This record gives sequence, structure tokens and C-alpha cells, in this order.
Amino acid sequence: MSIVFDSVLTAALARELDARWSGRRLEAVRFHGEQRRARLGFADDAWVWLLHPLEGVLVPLPRRAGGDDPATGGRRSRGRRDRGLLGGPRRVVAVESPPDTRSILVRLDGPDTDDEQLVFDLVTNRWNALHVVTGRVRAVLMPDLGRDPAEPGDAWDIPVSRRRWAQSAPTAEQWEAGLRELVDEGEGPARRSVAWLSSMNEAFVLPGGPADALAGKPAIRDSLARYDRLRDAALHDPPAGWLLPRDDGKTVNDDATPRLYAVALESPGAEHVGSVLDGMAALAERAPRVAEGLRAASEDPETTRLRAALEERKERSARKIHALEAQVDTGRDPDELRQLGHLLLSRKASVPAGAEQVRLEGFGGEPVIVNLDPTLDAIGNAEALYDEAKRLERAAAQLPRRIERERRRLAALDAGLERLEANGPDDDLWKLAGGKPRGPGTTRSARHGGASTGASLPYRVYRSSGGLEIRAGRSARANDDLTFHHSAPDDIWMHVRETPGSHVVLRWGRKDQNPPQSDLAEAALVAAVLSQARGSGIVPVAWTRRKYVRKPRKAAPGAVLPERTQTVFVEPDVERVKKMAEEDPDA
Repeated sequence: MSIVFDSVLTAALARELDARWSGRRLEAVRFHGEQRRARLGFADDAWVWLLHPLEGVLVPLPRRAGGDDPATGGRRSRGRRDRGLLGGPRRVVAVESPPDTRSILVRLDGPDTDDEQLVFDLVTNRWNALHVVTGRVRAVLMPDLGRDPAEPGDAWDIPVSRRRWAQSAPTAEQWEAGLRELVDEGEGPARRSVAWLSSMNEAFVLPGGPADALAGKPAIRDSLARYDRLRDAALHDPPAGWLLPRDDGKTVNDDATPRLYAVALESPGAEHVGSVLDGMAALAERAPRVAEGLRAASEDPETTRLRAALEERKERSARKIHALEAQVDTGRDPDELRQLGHLLLSRKASVPAGAEQVRLEGFGGEPVIVNLDPTLDAIGNAEALYDEAKRLERAAAQLPRRIERERRRLAALDAGLERLEANGPDDDLWKLAGGKPRGPGTTRSARHGGASTGASLPYRVYRSSGGLEIRAGRSARANDDLTFHHSAPDDIWMHVRETPGSHVVLRWGRKDQNPPQSDLAEAALVAAVLSQARGSGIVPVAWTRRKYVRKPRKAAPGAVLPERTQTVFVEPDVERVKKMAEEDPDA
């Protein structure tokens, strides 16, 4: 799921929030950069804005049992509720969007200043949230998203649109003159210079472009009337929500869910869902990712950590069963392998050195083809065949018992997850999950799930501008640990070509698409800087899915064989990588 915001949708949402929030007491605000989530706790309810590029919805949070506020976590310090960023309650003065922008300003009235606000920046998929006091950024949800301001302390000013008619509606004469200028000057799509137009609505206002709208007075009047409908939806009409079918054959992030918009745009099959917030709620119900995010935002943190640990154990157990079952049916007969070993020893004089395959006369006179390890002589290859025959016999005796034991563990994990949902965490469930984490915020799910920056981990953690986690091995042995024990099969694995350096894993996990190019390039940048090629001008970085990386037998620590690789070229930038680090990069 992904919501595309333009200035019309942003303005309609701001007016709806103004009607709901103005005059209310805001108790707490918390920014969670790792989850790209902003939470606002009012005196009688709480809201969460999921600002990941695959989410984008603003929805109310259910309260926990006992009336705890999920925005504050119910935490108290010296008898006082934790206020998060605010340090104390605030009254919402107004919620507004500057004309023809994609920013929402929540103006606050606090004890120290009348110039305090929360700013939600909804440009493209680089959504962000800021806490601004007297023109300076005090806190930011996601630093370094490539937009200013980026860090606390930076100056901030109200965004202003420079497109025509952002501040006032055009008259019929101004509209006609403006269209003629667009045609005469060849400025390209009208949305580049006309306020309130976007890729979502330009075809509604100007179906055939500015030239067709100038075909006659009726066409001019019709296009102006459609334009006024957009302005009214943004500035005057009661906020409305519509779900528009994606009938253009395009999707967002490989997602075919409807588009949310504030105007029906005469789209066949448009579904009216009340308001913009109602539309967000309707989309959230259709998106499993959003449901998971809301559950994590509203539930007890220990429950979230325990569920992640149990699910990780369950995933590992399922993978182990699959691997063990694959060993059962290898199609190789130990007796046949021994016969080939006997044949090699009896015909060793006929086996050439360095051969990968040899054709020998079998004991019954029939021709037999034997595959060889070219690094071994005939005797060494025979011994390897004997060893493989013994391994297969041991596996045949042990595998059924190991598979059954692992299936019982998987069933216990399934039952444990059900018990967690029904009764909450307990010591037995933590034991099933492998034990409680040793420190706050550090969970065993760091292998395949949420990030953890504990020093005991074999990797450093970085964060891309798109919010994706990047893990980089600390040493050769740590590289192996990261690649094969702290990453998921569909994560992106990287390493600088033909140069020693860290294995780098870009947390992704989606089978149906590759990550955005910007995040891919930033992960490659980490790999380049953490390699011996960091002083080069341009560095080639190989990448593939982690499931296509294998470890050869008896290979040195950190030595792997990646398959299906592609290459991205980057210029090392040490300072930029340091800013991406979620821990001291020099530690």
C-alpha cells in the first residue's frame, strides 16, 4: 500500500484535522525514527502516523487495557507522565497546510512560546516529521532524507508555493491568458507551473492539455470549472475521501490498491468513503503491513519483542526442517558411491591428474563415467567418495529423528504465539523464544527483524535516507555470521568486487521487487567505504539476494560465492557514511 499526496489531498487532510484537533489538549508526542512513526497522545485518544513509503496512513490507536495511553506508553517518571518531545501538555491552536504545498502544520500553544508546531512533510515518499520552536528544528523523525531542514538546530520557515494562482483563484480572463502562456512558451506539463495541479489530477482539469482547453470559450469555461472544483476541495468544501481504481495499468510499489484522493475526478468506479481520514482507515484495513505497524504501535513493548523472537525461532525452525528434508532425498546411493571409490582405486593408473571427469571400464566391462575433484588424485577422490557414503548412511539413520524433533519445536512455537495473543508474555514463553534480551531494545529478532545495535552483534547498523536498515560485518568471521545468521533470504547482499571488505546486507525481504535505487546506492556506499577500495575514485559493488550467496566447504572466514550478481558503481564518501551510522562509526 502507498498513498500519494499532492497539495489538494494535503490541504483537505489538514482541514479535517483542524476540525478534529483544534482546541484539544495534546499530552505527548513521540518520534520513532527506526519505525518511521510519529505518535500523538491527546487527553482522550491517541493517533499514529505511519510515515514509511509503503504506508503513509494517519489513524487513531486503540487504547490498551487499563486505559494506558499508547502514545506515551503509560510510562511515568517521578509520578508524572512522560511527555516525549513536548515536556508538558500543549493546546492545539490550528492545523493548516500552506496553500499549494505538501506540508501540514500543527500549531501549538505552549507555556514558553506561541511559535511552536509539529510539521509533517509529505513530499514524494520522503515523508518526515519535525518539531519546530521559534523557527528552529528541535527534533526530526528521519534526519538526512535529502531535504532541508535535516537536523535539529537547523532554521525552518513556512513553505511557500511559487506556482501561479497558489494564493488566489484566477478569473476567466487570467485562466485563458495563463493557458496561452503555457502553450506559447512550451513549459511542459501544466502542473509544473499551475498551483494545485499534479500528476493525479492534471488529466481531469486539462484532458487534452492546455492547447485543447483553448479550442473555444466552452472548453475554456469547462477547464476553469474543473480547476475551481479542485481548489474548492482543497480550501472550502467539507473534506471528502474517495478511493479511485488504478485503471491506468500503473501501480505504486507493485501495489494495486486504490488511490486515496479528495475528489472523485469523474473516475469510473470511484468509491466514496466519507472523509480523507476515513479513506486512510479503509486502506489500512486492506494492508497487512499497516495492520502489523498499528499493532506494534499500540501494544505493550515486551509483547512486541517476544512475538518477534518467537517468529524468528519459528522461521529458523521451518528453514531447518526444509534443509533436513532436502538431505533425505538426495538420490544418491551409498553403495554406488563405494563402488565408484573401489573402481577409482583399481583403475588409478588410468585417471589423469587434474581431470574433472574420467571414463573407466567398470567391473562388469561396461563404461562408467566418474566425476572428479581436479585438485585430488585418484586415491583422494576415492576417499572423498567413501566419506560421502558414510555421511549419507549417518544422515539416513539420524535425519528422521532430527526432523521429528524440529517439527515438535515448530508446533510448540505455533502454540506459544497463540498463547501470547491470548494471555500476554510470561517466563515460559521467553524460555521458548530463547531467553529475554540482555538489554533494553536488544532482541533476538535482530537476526531477521527489527534492528539492534548491541555491541555483541557481529555487524554495525546504518540507515538509508529511505529508512531501510543497512548491516555491515565487523570482521571476516563476522561477515559470515552476518550473511548466514543475521539476514533473511530475500535481503540484498553486497560486497566490493575483488577487494577485501565488509559484507553488507540491505534489509529488504520483498520477493516481488528490488529496493529503491537510492537505498541500494547508499548500501553500496557503505560497502565501498568499509573496504580496502575506499580510497579509489569509483568502486564496483556486487549485489544479489542473500539466498544466492553460499559458503564453500573449508573456505576461509568471509570467503563466499555469490551468484546472480549485478553491479552498482559508487564514489566512496566517508563523511556521508558516518552520518548514516546508528552507532559511533569509529567505535
